Amino acid sequence: MIKVSIEIDPEKLGRVREILGTDSVHDTVDAAFREFARIAAAREAVASARGSVAAEGLTPTDAFMWDAVEFALGAIDADELARRAVERHRKQAE
Repeated sequence: MIKVSIEIDPEKLGRVREILGTDSVHDTVDAAFREFARIAAAREAVASARGSVAAEGLTPTDAFMWDAVEFALGAIDADELARRAVERHRKQAE
């Protein structure tokens, strides 16, 4: 751990505390760093998925990209991701 002294906008701190449900400045900054790292990993996962689709000569649809984002962020699980993909392909086949 390192100890630093920084100036923080109290309104921004309050808003981030509300979003993250934290009480102290330390906990808020720590949780914000974790959340930022999680979002960065999700972006990387979506970029990788998009690259895999493109490598197969396919063009990812907007629906695929939204599903990929939701999956990467943990909003949906792998079963739901697969269910949505199958449903999209069924509709296209009709």
